[in-house]
Amino acid sequence: MVYLQTYNGPSSFLPKKVGAGPNAIVYQISPDIVVKFLTEGKGLLRKIREDDFAEHDINTEYVVADRLYGPDFRISIPEPIGAFKVPIRPLLLQHLMPKKFRDTVTKRKLPGFVMKKVNGIYIEDAPENKKKELIELAEVELSKALMAGLSFLRNEYNVEKNVLWVPPKNNSEQDRVVLTGLSAYHLPGVFRESPPKPASKSN
Repeated sequence: MVYLQTYNGPSSFLPKKVGAGPNAIVYQISPDIVVKFLTEGKGLLRKIREDDFAEHDINTEYVVADRLYGPDFRISIPEPIGAFKVPIRPLLLQHLMPKKFRDTVTKRKLPGFVMKKVNGIYIEDAPENKKKELIELAEVELSKALMAGLSFLRNEYNVEKNVLWVPPKNNSEQDRVVLTGLSAYHLPGVFRESPPKPASKSN
């Protein structure tokens, strides 16, 4: 059993959706922080998972990301902060209620993977004359992930759709790429049947 701590870091009143996949959704909760929630269902029936298995899966994603980002592999991925129960108000109620009553909407604590926000654009949206160079940079990081044991990436990972390009802010910086979604893959040594250590990082 995994017991997640409550997230007490920076958080805005109205989270902004910044990404979504078949089984997950990502919200920006502060200028520099995003949180990934696991989801189930489709369309209007889609909801954030909050069962014990969701807590375990979220914690496992954090453990995987922490190992990939850390000194053993140093792969360029969003910096992981931790797996927490993240207090968040139901989004529909936030927008329907008059502003002066929004604070009365009770926050729910949902299991989420908290990480640093990456200010970039996906390679598929980059200028055509930059794509070849960016894909080459992404392949370097992808090779590190393959060496770490994420063998399924070779056939399943779409570089242009999953890798962010972080343009340089000035002449002293270089183009940088950040791989997203790696923590959802199986990493040898991290098993769902044997729960990893509870996340304990705080922001």
